[in-house]
Parts: sequence; structure tokens; C-alpha cells
Amino acid sequence: MQKFIPAALLAVLVGIVGCEEKGPTDDIGDNIDQVMEKAASQPEPVLDENAARETTPSPEALEQQKEEFQQAIEEASREAEDRLNEILENTLDQE
Repeated sequence: MQKFIPAALLAVLVGIVGCEEKGPTDDIGDNIDQVMEKAASQPEPVLDENAARETTPSPEALEQQKEEFQQAIEEASREAEDRLNEILENTLDQE
């Protein structure tokens, strides 16, 4: 009987530790990944091999791509910051 009680307590503790609930920060990485994938999925112009050799992107086109990429990064940053603030508020409300 004396060996049974510690073994039973150990089994209960292992069971409790194995049943952790997901925290509010578990899905924030997925949210950031989705935003970045959305930004990366912007359609790119399709050029054949000869046209790619003959032409170089104009400075205006390069500048436009740079601005679009910067906007995508800023949007991802805003969404991540908003989500983090929401998580922090929910955490503080629970305390």
C-alpha cells in the first residue's frame, strides 16, 4: 500500500502536466505567417527567357515594388502588434 500511493500520485501529476491548455500566444505565429504569405503571393510579371535578358526593370517599377513590399511589411507589423495587444489585454483581464 505504501508503494501504491506515491505511484498513483506520480501518475496523476504526469496526467495533469500532459493536459496543458493552449495559451493565447500559440496562434500569433500562424497569424504572422499568413500575412507574410499573403504579401509574398503578389502576382509577378511572367517574362520569357529572352525578354528577361533584353529588358531590365525600370527604376519606377523597382520603386513601386519596393513600396508595395514595404506596405505589406507594415501591414503585417500592425496586425501582429494589434494581436499582441489583444492578448496582453486578455491576459491582464484574467488576473
